[in-house]
Amino acid sequence: MYRPKSGRFVALLLVMCLIFSQMTFSAAAASEKSSNRNQGEVLVSAKSAILMDGHSRKVLYAKSATDPCLIASTTKIMTALVVLEQAKDLDATVIVTDHWVSIEGSSMYLKAGDEVSIRGLLYGLMLNSGNDAATALAETIGGDEASFVAMMNEYAERFGMKDTHFSNPHGLDATDHYSTAYDLALLMAEAMKNQEFRKICHTRTITIDGYELFFHNKLLNRYPYCVAGKTGYTVAAGRTLVTASEKDGQLLIAVTLNAPDDWNDQIAMYDYGFNNYCETPLCTAGKCFSAIPVEDSCAVVPIYYDKSLQWLLDSGDSVQRTVNLPDHFSQSVPKGAIVGRLTFVVNGEPACSTFLIAGAYADSNSREVSYEWKSDFKNSCLLAGLYPDAQPNGTYRMEGLLSTAFSQNWG
Repeated sequence: MYRPKSGRFVALLLVMCLIFSQMTFSAAAASEKSSNRNQGEVLVSAKSAILMDGHSRKVLYAKSATDPCLIASTTKIMTALVVLEQAKDLDATVIVTDHWVSIEGSSMYLKAGDEVSIRGLLYGLMLNSGNDAATALAETIGGDEASFVAMMNEYAERFGMKDTHFSNPHGLDATDHYSTAYDLALLMAEAMKNQEFRKICHTRTITIDGYELFFHNKLLNRYPYCVAGKTGYTVAAGRTLVTASEKDGQLLIAVTLNAPDDWNDQIAMYDYGFNNYCETPLCTAGKCFSAIPVEDSCAVVPIYYDKSLQWLLDSGDSVQRTVNLPDHFSQSVPKGAIVGRLTFVVNGEPACSTFLIAGAYADSNSREVSYEWKSDFKNSCLLAGLYPDAQPNGTYRMEGLLSTAFSQNWG
């Protein structure tokens, strides 16, 4: 078993052991505004509506959100997501058939005989809301429309959309084609994990494969934090809208079904959400998490968070974190290499995670310790509960692990 050559790593390893154990965070200060929340402040024209936190899936506002409804072209969110996950090459091309051109309703105006890429069809699907593009994608990816629709329903089951059933890839009215505001919010939250989906939905206009396409989601221009969305309309369904907005890393999902004033409905919902709910930062990309010694040397490898994470927490929520990280390295590790993973668990359920990345080596014999390392070491000790006597001005008592670390330059 590897043992450090001297006592210089004792404090470091003690802090690491405490980090490796599950650590409970208090959510009491998750939001100073929580006591002022009043859903009565939100008035919407929609028959059914919901505002959901896109990370935690917590419902922030709801109106008849579990009532099954016709959903029109918001169906195409699922169509796009299935294609993005199932297509082997988005730049692969297909020849437009007469059947695709003949599909009724909104269109990207495909022309029979044209050669179009799957990527081009996806833009036509999400920007122009093309029913022709939806059918083309379904038959190209699924082999036939029925097989593709079966895939859509399998995805819905996987996402927990319990009150949803798809019967086509475009959203034209059918008695067995329905969903709820709640289920569509779950769907959009899943779709927003896909970076290609985000890119397509955030596009306002594009010329691709010879087709000039324009977006229908006017919330991209009307609301500064809107990043994606899909509109829909049929006479029976009314105006349907599913969007996502992001502010300071906080992702919210809004759904309105059968909403005559959907743009203003969603703006009111988003303003309510961002004004009354605030996510708690869990970690920051690029910040030092820990340091790992290298066997048979005086070197240590600083370990950094790969990405920033935050979560919507309520008072009383329990947050732990678990770490998959070696206690030492037997040989050199290149800077930037993934060496571990950190997972946050909220109320017993996995919530979010980030990779842990190796930084540049540091010689533990060096007498210089950076201010950043000292600051991160302080924070680690505080987080581990080692320094309940920290002073408001940031000073610490000389005795104890932290001051020893500084005096010995355990950097």
